[in-house]
Amino acid sequence: MKSRFYGSAVRTLIFDFDGLIIDSESADFQSWKGIFETEGCDLTLDFWNRGIGTNGPEYSPFAELERQLKRPLDREAVRNRQWREFDELCGGLPLLPGVLGCLEAARARGLNIGLASSASYKERIIGHLERTGIHGYFSAIRCCQVGGDLKPKPHPDVYLAVMADMGVKPEEAVAFEDSPNGIRAAKAAGLFCVAVPNKMTMDLPMTQADMIIPSLEVAALELSR
Repeated sequence: MKSRFYGSAVRTLIFDFDGLIIDSESADFQSWKGIFETEGCDLTLDFWNRGIGTNGPEYSPFAELERQLKRPLDREAVRNRQWREFDELCGGLPLLPGVLGCLEAARARGLNIGLASSASYKERIIGHLERTGIHGYFSAIRCCQVGGDLKPKPHPDVYLAVMADMGVKPEEAVAFEDSPNGIRAAKAAGLFCVAVPNKMTMDLPMTQADMIIPSLEVAALELSR
């Protein structure tokens, strides 16, 4: 584990955000579930879990709600409502266990740190990084902005973009992910991938990951040795 996890060849750690840095995945699900319930519909965990880590159209909560209602929605109005609920739920969320220790240990080892997310809301991610005091640790941040040219995970685009920004090769970086879609993206980009399941993803298959750890506290400990 040590030779690949933080060996001499590794120059960079690349982190996912939602569900890995803060528990925003639970907040996202709760905000959408509330909208479904007010419309007399049901957002199941089975549907939701298949879409964790991506924002592709095949797992769109808009499309699922329209399917159940059998009518089109004012998607902009629904999105604005969902954002309000999501921001309220996320507003005070703390860092997940081990995040700060992992970042500090990586910096102490002279490793570069990047962030690769499928999210379409880079400004919100940066806001949370600033709120929790960790924005300065990240040398490169890439998301799948609306109208941008990066495909969401499980496509490798965001990882390839972060590596290009940081000037590193796949064999020089390690990815940390919490979802199967994220793991597939990291592996498609040629990265060694460490899975860190959370309460939303702990029952999902993580077999494509090179390593599975219970929290980033384990990574922080290993990096500190």
